[in-house]
Amino acid sequence: MSKLNWSGYKWHKQEPWGKIHPDKAWNYYDETAIEVDSDNMLHLKTQYNPKTITHNGETYNPDYGVGLIACTEKFHHGYFEIEAKLPTGYALWPAFWMYGSPWPPEIDIVEAYTGTRQDYLHFNIHNPLAYNKVESCIHYGNVSEGTKNNLPGKSGIILKDPRKHFIRYGCRWEKDYIEIYYDGRRVRRITDKKVLEEMDKPQMIVINNHLTKKGLDKVGKQESDFQIKYFKYFKSTVSSKTYHM
Repeated sequence: MSKLNWSGYKWHKQEPWGKIHPDKAWNYYDETAIEVDSDNMLHLKTQYNPKTITHNGETYNPDYGVGLIACTEKFHHGYFEIEAKLPTGYALWPAFWMYGSPWPPEIDIVEAYTGTRQDYLHFNIHNPLAYNKVESCIHYGNVSEGTKNNLPGKSGIILKDPRKHFIRYGCRWEKDYIEIYYDGRRVRRITDKKVLEEMDKPQMIVINNHLTKKGLDKVGKQESDFQIKYFKYFKSTVSSKTYHM
């Protein structure tokens, strides 16, 4: 499995467990959809690039390749941030997130969805200022015990078009709280002790472009480009460790 050196860390160019997710088999993790330019800008693309992929003895024939990087280190408490411009196109699902093994836990710092539109606009009756599908989500519990839960996606207020402007997406994760920030504005705070206890294990950072099933019929041979200036991690001043895989 080839690796990428970027932003001070080493990254897998696919999920460590494989090149395709069987539940999302219309696309796969494509190394040719990953590029770092002369300014050290990371480009994670989606592209029409049909392949035959074998995973766990099953054969899949996805039409689309997507760019994904997964850090070779695991992280605990601290502050995590990227500065990024979201891609334009149909059925897009760019994300900056982390997860532990066994899964969950998972902290989705930002997941964004275009669906049948080419932008992220989506009116939210509960928060009219958060008029987009650019949101955070938390997964916790135990799948094997049937206790897997999630705190639903919550849109964050973004005052600029995230396709045209670079936005900072950040997360401060401490033992007693998790906070999500978009461009320095806090958009979510989690203090539920049960949730935090179940989240409290080392997690791997993932940054990816992706395609969803919603809007996939409009994609055709569309290409998109998720641009990320950097990834930053600052250890917690309370208690923090970096774990190597």
